[in-house]
Amino acid sequence: MFRIRGCGQNILNKLQINKDETDVKDFTETLHKEVVYVSSARTHTCFSTTQNEIYIAGRRKTFKQTFQLESGFVKKMASGLKHTIILCENGQLFVTGDGSSGQLAFGEKTNKILNLREIQMFKDKETFVVDIACSLESSYFLCENGDLYGLGNNAHGQLGYESLTQKQFKPNLISRDVKKIFSGYCYHFFYIMEDDKLFGCGLNDKQQLGFHSTNIVTKPVEITFFGNKEIEQISCSYLNTLFLVDRKVYLTQQIEDLQSFEVEESNYNYRNNNYRNMNLNNPRIVFNNTNTNTNTNTNTNNRTTNYSINLLNFTGNENIVSISSGLNHHCFINEKNEIYVLGENHKGECGIEEPFFDTPKKIIKEEFEDCEQIHPVCGYRDTFLHVPYISALQNQFYTLYRDSIGTDCDILGNKAHKTVLQFRTGLEVDKLNKKLEIYNQKEVKTFLYWVYSGKVKNNKLLINMCSELGIKNPHQKTLQSDLINLYNDKESMDFSIITKNEKIKCHKIILFIRSEMFQGMFLTIDDESNEIGDYTEKSVQAMELLIKFLYYDNFFIEDLPNEKERKIIYNELIDSDEFYQLDPNSCYKQKLKIFLK
Repeated sequence: MFRIRGCGQNILNKLQINKDETDVKDFTETLHKEVVYVSSARTHTCFSTTQNEIYIAGRRKTFKQTFQLESGFVKKMASGLKHTIILCENGQLFVTGDGSSGQLAFGEKTNKILNLREIQMFKDKETFVVDIACSLESSYFLCENGDLYGLGNNAHGQLGYESLTQKQFKPNLISRDVKKIFSGYCYHFFYIMEDDKLFGCGLNDKQQLGFHSTNIVTKPVEITFFGNKEIEQISCSYLNTLFLVDRKVYLTQQIEDLQSFEVEESNYNYRNNNYRNMNLNNPRIVFNNTNTNTNTNTNTNNRTTNYSINLLNFTGNENIVSISSGLNHHCFINEKNEIYVLGENHKGECGIEEPFFDTPKKIIKEEFEDCEQIHPVCGYRDTFLHVPYISALQNQFYTLYRDSIGTDCDILGNKAHKTVLQFRTGLEVDKLNKKLEIYNQKEVKTFLYWVYSGKVKNNKLLINMCSELGIKNPHQKTLQSDLINLYNDKESMDFSIITKNEKIKCHKIILFIRSEMFQGMFLTIDDESNEIGDYTEKSVQAMELLIKFLYYDNFFIEDLPNEKERKIIYNELIDSDEFYQLDPNSCYKQKLKIFLK
């Protein structure tokens, strides 16, 4: 989970402040929620919370809960100029904002959506969507089988085909066998193939694609500048692109172009779509390029060698772990949580008061020094920082491991719990011990830290270890999603609570971790019984909801759609957190009150 810090432009009062913020401000308390993801367009900012809610800030000058996701936790959010796409782990897609160019994927012109609406277009595809990206007025969808689709504005070739149009309502197949996609607040786009080849297309008047060419590249071009090196991240702004390679930051073109862009960008009027210095009806003359060194092979799949990609020359360009870009500013963070900003800062988007940085500027924030790895999320003209902290649910699991409470097995000298290891890794203890023998104690502890907290200390190590163990996508395999899967695995439930002569099944380990009352009872009473009576004599419905809360850490209205029934259940459950001694930080009563509403 994350706390959210933010700074920058405050159009439509979308962050509930009266002016542009030039200091990094904590918005978590404003939301009163634990935030998982944030994504910011010019007109709005979207937040997803641990309660599987989506908040949109901006349109009505206040935070407003707009949607409770019924199934599937948010996997990724991406924003363009005026639209946002939300991808859930189960493949569901939701959108909000402007769709006048077709970027909302409804197959027709959609001027404005103020709430969230589900996309049905990709439900007919053979596989569901696993990744998304947005440029200013375009959207990209990567399917599980590697097919990559794009729609929206193609006036600059950013959808990868030659018909330059501002409105593309049907999805265009850009490529097959794709594994990663990247874009941003720009008119260009990149993707990486399964064979690790990098391709790019779109507006290239300032060499945003990393090579000299015509102003517009309509057919994706292979970019071979980095050879066989792994490209860890790509982050796109309007004029430049950042590449994170070997934990160092590379930038397309010269940074002086950012400075010259200040005057030109100030002449735009995005609200009326009236570009004074840009001609969207004739995009081939956008920003007449003074670099006349043009390669005639840039609209073919031949390799381009005249590159304009430079290693950023500044002290500290090493061990960079995360990069992000807005319209005309960049932010990157190293493994020590040192923050660097670059580019335009007229709206405070870089978190300090100076208007512009042509070399990376280091921002010192002592509060992050002892924090786990933080990550930047640049919006259109604002910046957010994902600051990890362990939620109440994660803390309960990790404390159990750290203090060796109620352990019943051993992983290469580290005390652990069989059931936790089983539902988190899918492996029995003996098999897990055998596979982990090749790692040292520090590496094993790093792995167990992920098992119990869901947090990642060493990204590369965890991926390698999970690959060895046969665990796919460890970053997506969250503690919360595994608990939901455990709740639905009725056959593995090994304990029952009897209420009103009915047995409600659950997992003994969940009662042990989540309730101090049960934990104390299981530790002090030497009883192998697999059931217990509920002395509070709750109704079956109430006890079922309480048990589900221990897994989901939330209540769901769809479990009791009848308002009258919810009020009855509310009265039965209101004091259960005190009786069963649930963690106060789990916000039990607050979540129960929201459920009642």
